[in-house]
Amino acid sequence: MLKETEKEIQVMKALRGNDRIVEYLDSEMRRLENRRDGGPGWEVFILMEFCGGKSASTGKAGWVR
Repeated sequence: MLKETEKEIQVMKALRGNDRIVEYLDSEMRRLENRRDGGPGWEVFILMEFCGGKSASTGKAGWVR
């Protein structure tokens, strides 16, 4: 899962500046040390451009369902 997330971030970085795609701004990955199940884990944060107003698919303000 982590490799797929890293690949997705690379794709978002490559698409920066495209007017038709929400812009990637930054990201951070943190390893989780003290998980309850004892297994490895990661916390991933992805900061994207805020797009207020109308939805691209409905033309109306609000969430797409």
